Amino acid sequence: MLKLVDENSWELDEIDYQETVDSLKDLVPKEILTGLLEKYTEESQLVDGIQLYRYKEDKVCIFFAKVLLYGAGKFNLNDFLQAWKESVPDGMSPAEDMIYGIAVIERRGGQNPDIIRAFDESELPENLTERFKVLFEVKEKWTVAEIAPYIKPLTTDKLDVSALLAKYARASKIDGVKYYSSKHGV
Repeated sequence: MLKLVDENSWELDEIDYQETVDSLKDLVPKEILTGLLEKYTEESQLVDGIQLYRYKEDKVCIFFAKVLLYGAGKFNLNDFLQAWKESVPDGMSPAEDMIYGIAVIERRGGQNPDIIRAFDESELPENLTERFKVLFEVKEKWTVAEIAPYIKPLTTDKLDVSALLAKYARASKIDGVKYYSSKHGV
């Protein structure tokens, strides 16, 4: 689908939905194409009676991050960020916070390079106690931004991310940054 953008010299917010489906219908079943278009695009503008679509930057960037991460195991963070930037379509800007919930970054400091590896929220236990146990086994200290995507799917009207962190984690500050770690040790 993204190749059609280059072939037709479309802008990322000028995707012709019907032309995309017509061009790829012999390669991919229509149901799959429409599903992919629904997931990765949204309406952008109406030009000459034709509804155009734009690619959802975050979804496309996350897709490419997963492709890179799931094939590599551990990755030097700087190498990953460079490869990621080069793999997404021109005009899209991958950002580190996009990978929260699909990968974990190990900041090693000093001479050791930071490491990133795949760690998908969907593979965690549904039980909150078990989920927090696994999270703190994988990484000792998390910022709210890093850990929130891993616990948000289990929030309720009465227990939001902050309430779950207060119940299951211990807060501390390091250099002015708030981190959460295991309340009971791992």
